[in-house]
Amino acid sequence: MKETEDLTAREKRRSLFTDRQMWRTPFLSVVVPVYNVADVLTDCIESIYRQTFQDYELLMIDDASTDDSGARAEELAARDVRARVIHLAKNGGLGAARNRGIEESIGRYIAFIDSDDWVKPWYLSVLAEAAKRHQADVVTVGNEKYYPEPDGSWHKEPHMNIVSEESFLTMDKRKRIESLFTFEFPTMAWGQIISRELLIRTGIRFAPILSEDILFTFRLLYAAGTYVMLPLRGYCYRQRATSIMNAASLENSRQAMVSTLQATACVEQALADMEEFRSDPAFCQRIRRELAGGYIRWLWARVSGGLDVQEVLRVADEVFHEQVPEQAGLLSFLLASWVTANSVKKA
Repeated sequence: MKETEDLTAREKRRSLFTDRQMWRTPFLSVVVPVYNVADVLTDCIESIYRQTFQDYELLMIDDASTDDSGARAEELAARDVRARVIHLAKNGGLGAARNRGIEESIGRYIAFIDSDDWVKPWYLSVLAEAAKRHQADVVTVGNEKYYPEPDGSWHKEPHMNIVSEESFLTMDKRKRIESLFTFEFPTMAWGQIISRELLIRTGIRFAPILSEDILFTFRLLYAAGTYVMLPLRGYCYRQRATSIMNAASLENSRQAMVSTLQATACVEQALADMEEFRSDPAFCQRIRRELAGGYIRWLWARVSGGLDVQEVLRVADEVFHEQVPEQAGLLSFLLASWVTANSVKKA
């Protein structure tokens, strides 16, 4: 009998979202991409349910998980009428899951939270309050890295630079973009709330590449109006050895090189839409150089550490010749030169 009642309640909840006119627009849409995280998903979702801010919908996007993540997401969603699960038929990666969340969302703002992370109870409240107070397009806070210890405890470290008081990012688009060149400005999609209207109007989405957050932030910095930074650390960034971005292997190095070339193409597409920069080819060239160079170096450090350098360079050379044969020699030379210089500095 209880199983029938639970099923009926769930169908009623789903019908509210099917006919969206029956449910008022929430202030926030919280988008949580889910893929093979059955062991940690509960921590993430319960941290959202514990928020002091309650005016939100929760969208869990199951990216064709091969473990019990989809079923666990359904169990967690059944606890709250504001939550629902969208099951994707085919695995498309983190960016594709987030993009589906954007399309499905109905809130005024969107918050991305990765399914292996969690947020502090006041997290959504301070972001929403600042967005309302300043009519901001983006509001961001700092974050902390959490490393698991053998005894079950956590080792916590601050991550990325953070402002000492509430601040506004300059409206100068050139200076905004330049803030990315040092990689000191947070480039993660999480840790902030973003105007849904801005994303829909501009068509800003996540590209199907590794570390898609960098290019997403690149376009967001250009398109956004008021951009507020808060002097708080409310996002808890779990460090997992099983993450693809923490797994060193030649295959991941190959993927990193392919993604770098794809990222370069995406930068070109974005530059074509940035009217203020079209008359300054030197600055556009600097953007190409800085973003592509920073991107490849960052990915190199994440997925190639501890591997035989010559083997990784060989894989990179293969990718360059497969993807862009006319530029392969130059790219291989530049990468090898950077690796050599970096090795000397470390020594």
